[in-house]
Amino acid sequence: MHQTKYRGIITEGRIIDVSSLGAGLLGYF
Repeated sequence: MHQTKYRGIITEGRIIDVSSLGAGLLGYF
C-alpha cells in the first residue's frame, strides 16, 4: 500500500479526503 499526496479514507470504494470529510458526507448523502 502506497501513500498518496493526501491522506484519505476508502469508503464504499471511494476515497474521501479527511479534511473535507464533513462536506463530503453532506454531498454524498
